[in-house]
Amino acid sequence: MKTVNYNLRTLHAKQETSILLSVHFQGKRLRMSTKERVLVCHWDRAKQRVLAPEDQERTNSINQRLDALEATILQYLEEVPKMQETPTLEGIKQHITAFLDQRSTTEKSAYFWKLFDAFVAYKQKTTQSHQDYDHALRKHLQATEVTSGIRVSFDALQYSEQGFVEQMRSYMLLTATNQKGTKGLQMNTVWKQFKNLKAFLNWCFDHAYIAKFSTKHMHTATEVVQHVYLTEKELEALETLALSGERKTVRDLFLVSCETGMRFSDVSQLGTHTRQPGQFEIYPKKTRNQSYSNRILIPYSKRVKRILATYPTGELPQYAYTKIHTFNKLLKEICKEAGIVETSTYYQKVQGESVAITRKKYSLISSHTGRRTFCTLKFLAGMPSHVIMKFSGHSSEQNFLRYLRLDAELTANTYKSFFE
Repeated sequence: MKTVNYNLRTLHAKQETSILLSVHFQGKRLRMSTKERVLVCHWDRAKQRVLAPEDQERTNSINQRLDALEATILQYLEEVPKMQETPTLEGIKQHITAFLDQRSTTEKSAYFWKLFDAFVAYKQKTTQSHQDYDHALRKHLQATEVTSGIRVSFDALQYSEQGFVEQMRSYMLLTATNQKGTKGLQMNTVWKQFKNLKAFLNWCFDHAYIAKFSTKHMHTATEVVQHVYLTEKELEALETLALSGERKTVRDLFLVSCETGMRFSDVSQLGTHTRQPGQFEIYPKKTRNQSYSNRILIPYSKRVKRILATYPTGELPQYAYTKIHTFNKLLKEICKEAGIVETSTYYQKVQGESVAITRKKYSLISSHTGRRTFCTLKFLAGMPSHVIMKFSGHSSEQNFLRYLRLDAELTANTYKSFFE
């Protein structure tokens, strides 16, 4: 006679205790853990199942797994004799262990948020971009769950039509609130969320947490949007502006970025880098590996020398990376005060439609404008692209060219001689 019974490891535990499995056959007995746990007060000894009405979803889930485990054991004990083999305790144990391991792997694929939290924790240790996942991507995933009524899961993400991905795209394009307080995110923001989602999925694939599936329906691209650079005249206006305190620090760090091409993460922490006579020595934080190939030396320009001379120690003050939003806000105010108020009109997709947007130049300036200014001005001054890339740290010409802000009028005037 073959029987499968479940009982608790102890009936006196105040915390959750293990549910044990007992298999009886041919006078033999095997006892092992099911890897399930439950409170004693939630265990029905007569039915040998969980009874917890206040958490019906978890109750049903555990009971379904116990049912499946019992069914596979009984099926195994029936099928083995048909193959002219005798069931053994070791054979049954191996079968149960394989089933539990397989079930554990399957369950991991359903625990989307558990794996997502693990991924965010991993990103926190390896990069500053973890907030792109922990805040932005998490927020949009959760909002899509609410608006669509579909719970996010790895299975739901696989559907290319009428699935979670399509619902998420629709939500971000039409419903999500943007920085202006209106509905509809920019296309680049939408694409960035899917790019980050695919990065999370690839991490899951690489760690074999879930079976790999196609992500081609999670479309990503880059829309060319309006980014500006500062002219030499505008840089002079900024430099000669009388400022003090944090406003002076913001202005000076931005100007050094314009002169060196450094990212905010590097220029804001120059005091932590090794000092070199007449030049900056940095290992870019974004791509840092502390190898010689990642080392960049950038000579001081005349403007940089003048700026450093205004500080008693000859070093720029550090600026907390977490205050980048404050930095950008102050920078816009300073640029407006410096008279950088030229009006520009550009086209951008809003809620999927291309619309004309008119803004003052100072409102388009941010910490990253310094990097674009460096690349553009050096290119216009005749410095070869591959040399500029050595200073800016760009690894590919394609990425570098995105930083050149050459509008139609500037391009025509600069290269007019090529048509004469």
